[in-house]
Formats: sequence, structure tokens, C-alpha cells
Amino acid sequence: MTDKFLWLEEVLGKDALAWAEAQSKLTTGRIENDPRFAGLQADAEKIVTATDRLLTGSLMSDGYVWNFHQDGKKHVRGILRRCKLADYKKSNFKWETMLDMDKLAKKENENWVYSGSTFLLKHNRALVSMSKGGGDTVVIREYDFGKKKFIAPKKGGFYLPEAKSRYCWENEDTILVATDFGEGSLTDSGYPRVLKRVKRGQSLDEAETIGESTTEDMMIAPFVSNTPEGKVVGYTIMHTFYTSSTYLKTPVTGDDGLCIAETFNKLDIPEGATVQAYMGDSVLIELRSDMVTARTTYPQGSLVVVNRTTGRTRLLWKPTDTTALDYVTRVKSGFIVGLRDNVVNKVLLFSHDGSTWRRKTLPLPTKGIIGVFNTDAKRDTFMFTFSNALTPASLYWYDLASGRQTKLQSTPQRFDASGMELHQRFATSADGEQIPYFIMHKKGLKLNGSNPTMLYGYGGFEISVEPDYNSTNGKLWLENGGVYVIANIRGGGEFGPRWHQAALKHNRQRCYDDFIAVAEALIDTGVTSPRRLGIYGGSNGGLLVGAVMMQRPDLFNAVICAVPLLDMLRYHKLLAGASWMGEYGNPDIPEDRKVIETYSPYQNVKKDATYPEALFYTSTRDDRVHPGHARKMAAKLQSLGHATMYYENPEGGHSARANLKQAAYMSALQYVYLMQKLMD
Repeated sequence: MTDKFLWLEEVLGKDALAWAEAQSKLTTGRIENDPRFAGLQADAEKIVTATDRLLTGSLMSDGYVWNFHQDGKKHVRGILRRCKLADYKKSNFKWETMLDMDKLAKKENENWVYSGSTFLLKHNRALVSMSKGGGDTVVIREYDFGKKKFIAPKKGGFYLPEAKSRYCWENEDTILVATDFGEGSLTDSGYPRVLKRVKRGQSLDEAETIGESTTEDMMIAPFVSNTPEGKVVGYTIMHTFYTSSTYLKTPVTGDDGLCIAETFNKLDIPEGATVQAYMGDSVLIELRSDMVTARTTYPQGSLVVVNRTTGRTRLLWKPTDTTALDYVTRVKSGFIVGLRDNVVNKVLLFSHDGSTWRRKTLPLPTKGIIGVFNTDAKRDTFMFTFSNALTPASLYWYDLASGRQTKLQSTPQRFDASGMELHQRFATSADGEQIPYFIMHKKGLKLNGSNPTMLYGYGGFEISVEPDYNSTNGKLWLENGGVYVIANIRGGGEFGPRWHQAALKHNRQRCYDDFIAVAEALIDTGVTSPRRLGIYGGSNGGLLVGAVMMQRPDLFNAVICAVPLLDMLRYHKLLAGASWMGEYGNPDIPEDRKVIETYSPYQNVKKDATYPEALFYTSTRDDRVHPGHARKMAAKLQSLGHATMYYENPEGGHSARANLKQAAYMSALQYVYLMQKLMD
């Protein structure tokens, strides 16, 4: 069947942009004229630009904490700055500006959006990543932060033109680069296929190729891990989103024992395993599927230590029915392991005394979300944040040797949480699985079906959704009498690989059934009613809400569908879409297509159905999920007589926002929409 809205896939097409602009004006006109809009926008902007928010940053080996700061006035695009650790720990913030993106954008007359830096501190250098408008496609430039200026390529500075590059320092005069080297150098997903070693002064064409993937693979990417035992250099070929091969640089020695060459050898681990950390000859891997050895079988979701010299394996940790791995990071004495137990965090330390691994639960705060960062393989200290749905974040310093934790910073309440409560409940899905969800609201909630309720979900890519402290949601929604619900549906990572894989490919309908089950539970228990129930999801979550909107429009009166995938029969042909076939399947394979077309929102729009008036929003500069998904869905619904709202930000990338002011505007736009649909 001919797709009459295919022209909307022309991202910068004149007619497509004119359509998006006209639709956006209709939406902003309606929302901005609502008397609540100005107040909500002001509240949101006050929150996101607050001067008393946590000043987190990256603790570097130079003894400085580096921080990227944005505000709503002078530093809209942001500044990269640093503060001495000793001053930082005393909240004596003496920031030194290292790079000013607002000044750079003005000087070069370019819409630069900062995307991060990779440092070589010993030599006062950094590879600075920046995009034109906020997309995934970035330019890489070498920066001398001692002199506070970029090093021009003609003077030996490293420079990578716009691409979805992957790169790292090998030493002060060499970088490992996977980028767009020209015809044939990208995968079908649009990511780099070829890895080169680029020496200072070399052109990309002159550089030596050290690794290649196939066009069917997702990408190739280099890495360097600095440990007390030595530098680990290698690259990873991601075959799919969930399978990969890792290659480590290995010296080749002559008869005299001296290194005469080097090679990259494949690490002998399952393709479904993910390397988490290195310690000498030990490699810590996470298993997405069972690992069978000659002596035993390690269950999926486990952490296994592999000796890369002998091949011997040892189980470090395995999950239970309610626990799952969250993250792993290296410290000097071992590995920090973050876990979720029924979606609640706890943190372990695994240390090694030369012969035995020892396990210890760290005495960190409980009943909340713990974010561990600023770990380093060469020290036994780290920072962490703690918060929960009703408690704003605080920042702590932790010393593993003494077990002492020190609070460095805390943030005030951004909304009145004194009268709020949070509960975890369970809904029964179509196949009988118990689906947990969190519900947050003011105390004294009347179960009469009249409460305006926003239900959020994601359900994909093994990503977990936790009840964090959402200050904007609290101020703009909860304080105004709204109910907020998070559904921990299958497809996510709340209970590890098994929870994710239960909704992969041909089983995709399970995550939609789970989400529908939570919606029905909210209605059946009197929390809300279809008239007062709205749903929100972005990216894969946009696909989620788009699918359930098509399947059960009778359950909802509002749908926020953000930066979504919606045309699932063409998703693999648009931008990075091919990289997600490990999640959804390949529409070109008949067996996969037969399943995908049953839930693909774009193909399931019906003229005679009654749908809620949905709000679709995206960004012209989203070069990850094609804006054509949202454009075409809104246009098709409208062509069949269904009312929709549409907004497209000309910049912002996959977040659909490039700065804090845009973030505040988008929050106000969404909450006014929800109020109009669910409260009025």
C-alpha cells in the first residue's frame, strides 16, 4: 500500500518543514493562550535554573571537579568549568571557566550544543564533542585547556567532521577513531564500521586501519581503561544491541622478550555477555543469557569473573527472582556493584585479597535511588547521590577504607511533599504475570474515579524506570491534584535480562498488555477513570503509548507521545533504526513482519475508531529517532478525521530541547495539555 505521507520523512524538505511549522503554531497558540501556561512555565524555569541545585561534576586525576553549567540567562548554552576538590568538598565553589559555549557559538556563528569531553589531563588536552543543534551527529575538536583555545588542524590539532563518531585517546599524540571515513565505512545503522589509529598530523585517509565490522553489525567502538595494573586498550564490535565481541591489544614479543609488534585478540566470552570492568588478568562480565562451561552453568543476569589468560571462570553474583544488576564500576580494591531489589537500590563492594573474593553491603541510605559516580580504578573513594520520589537529591563523599560517608550538598524541596505519599502495587497482566507499579499522590485520595492521573512507561532495551524525585512533575502536576504512576512493565530491566527478554521481538505485545493491565487496575480500584486517565512515553515509550492508544483508546483521554517510533514497518530504514532490530525484529523477514504489523501504531490507525486527542512532539534535529514517525502519525490521524496536536522543536536532538529554557517551555506545554484533557 502506498504511504501518502512519505514526503514527511524528508527531514529538511520545504513542504515537510512548512507542515511541521503550521502544526506547531496551532498547538502553541492553543497552549500558550491557556491562562495557566505562563505560571507553569515560570515555575518550571525557576526549578530547572535554580542556583541551589546540586553542583555535581567529574572528579579528575588533576584534583579538580569538572562541571558543565547552564542557566537561563548568561550561560544558556553552558560553560565547562572546574573547581579544586578541596574547595568543592567545603562547598567553597571557586569555579574557573574553561570553555564558554555561548561565546563560541557567537564567535563562530554556529548553533553549537555541547556534547561532552574526553580528557588527557597530563597534557592539558581534551577532545570536545559538539553538535549543530543537539543531535547525535557531532564534531570533535581538540582543545588546549591550559591555553583555553582550540588547536587548529593545520597546527596539529585533532579534528573529526560531523559524524556519529566513537573515539578515545591512546596517548598524547594518538587517538583511536571510528567515524565516517567515506563510502562503505558505515553500518546499515549509520554508525562507524571502520576503526583507525590516527596519529597527530595525519589525515583520516592516511591513518592505519586496526579493526572492522560488517555493514550488518551495529558499530565498532574503541576504548581505553586505565587501571593500577596497566592500561587496557581495545575495541568492541556490537553485532546487535545485545551481542558483541571484544578485542584487546596484545603485544607480540620476539625471542629476546621485547615487543616487536601488537595485535588485537578476541576475548573468549559469550557474544551475549557485556564486559563491565578489568582487574589485572580478570575481566568482569555480565550475562544476558545462561553461560555453559565444562564444569557448570551460570544463570543469565549473573556477574562472572573470567581470567583472560587461563580462561577460568568464577561466579561473583547471581540474581534472585526479585533482584537485578543495575551497574558495575571499578575502584582500587575491587568492584562496586549496584543492585535493584523490587526496584529499590542497594550497593555492594566485591574486593579481592589475591586469592578470595569478599562481598560487603555498603551502609548507604536505603529506600531510594542511589547513583554512584566518580569512581576510579586507582582510588577507593567515590561520590553518590541519594533521593526518592519525595526526597530531593543529596550528594555524598564515601571513603571505602574508613567506611565514612560525608554529605557534601543537598537541595531544598521543589514542591510540597509533606502531604504526598508513594506506594508500590501490582497489576495482573493478560498472561498472569504480576506487574509492579508505583503510584504517587496527595494523602487522602478518594477512590471515586475522579482523579486526574498520568501513567508513565517505557518497557524496552532493558532500561529500568524508578520513582525518582521529579521536581517539575511534583510542582506542576502533583501539587495541582494530579496522580502520577510509573509502570514497571516487561521489556525494561527492573528484574534483569529475563524481564527484558520476555517482551522481545515476537513477544512484544506483552509490554503493551502489561501497560494496559496497570491502566485497568487504576480504573478498577477507583483511582481514576478513562475520562481522567492520560499516558506518557518517549522514544520506545512513544511506541508504547502509540500502540496502546490504537489497541485500547477507550481507556485514555490524553496521550503524550514524545520523540516516538510509530511506523514500525519502516523504522529500520530511518536513521539509527536498523540498530534496534535486536529489540523489535526485522520487518523485511516475513515472520517478524507478521508480528510487527499487529502492533505498529501507524499501520493500525482506523477511521471508524474513537481516539483521544493525542499530543505528538519531536525535534527536527533528532537524528536518532526520525521525526517522520511523529509527523506521519499526526498527519494520518488528521486525514481520517481524528483530532491531534503536534509540536516540533527546530533543535534539541532526541531530547527535543537544547537548553534549560526550552526544557521549561516543554514542561509547561505538556502539563497544560494534561490539565486541559484530564482536569477541565
